[in-house]
Amino acid sequence: MNIFEMIDQDDCFTLACLIAILTSVGTNMANPDVRQWGKRAAAVAYVLFCIYASCMLNPADAQDCLHIAFRGLFAAGLAMGLTWIALAIGIFAFQYLRTAAKKSWFSDATAARRQSEAERLSRQEASRQQAENMERERRDNVTRADAARRRDDARMRCLMLYDRHSTALSERFPRERLQEYFNQYMSDKSSPEVVEERARTLIALIDEWVAQDKTRQKKEFRNLEELAAFFQKQRDEVAGLSYEADVKDSFLTNINIQEEQAVRRFLAS
Repeated sequence: MNIFEMIDQDDCFTLACLIAILTSVGTNMANPDVRQWGKRAAAVAYVLFCIYASCMLNPADAQDCLHIAFRGLFAAGLAMGLTWIALAIGIFAFQYLRTAAKKSWFSDATAARRQSEAERLSRQEASRQQAENMERERRDNVTRADAARRRDDARMRCLMLYDRHSTALSERFPRERLQEYFNQYMSDKSSPEVVEERARTLIALIDEWVAQDKTRQKKEFRNLEELAAFFQKQRDEVAGLSYEADVKDSFLTNINIQEEQAVRRFLAS
């Protein structure tokens, strides 16, 4: 039995109750636009039912036509209620799927933007780190070059002063001893500040030796006791200096050599 036969043969009360239920549910579910489409579907269903019933029943008089027209109302009611419910469910499903798709797309787009932003920040951080490392390396190179220049300048000042008085210092402080002093106390392993401080100490010492040499050249000792007292005074002065122990030992060694040479000159005279 098809839908048209069911409408034509079923009890009118049952069909009316079914249509009332469908239209009531459809009215609550459907919006005004959906209800308009339901009414259009009802009109189409009414026309189709009348055409189908006329072809199948071959009405002979007006009563048969009235029967077909009346039953067509049931077809229209069923079509309208079912259309409202079906369209409401379809629209709800479509909107739900569209919303879910939008959320999924938005979530994917947000994740993509976040990943892109993270990659951009990572590249910026890497570039910043690289720039900082290059700047730090440049400053370190400048600092190392400046430190090397300061050490070389300090050693150069000492060497130039030594060369100026090399004749007077050749016995007391030979050039080999000067080079040992450079290697031990003024090498590149020491900071430029330490090298400059030791250079000042060495320059003061050389000036003092030169002055003492000039004094000894003029000084004539009357006896060995006066000679010994003179050099002992120099030892006491060295002992009171605030130099390192190795430097003091070097000074005392030179004083001993000079004393020995002075004794020889005194005895030879």
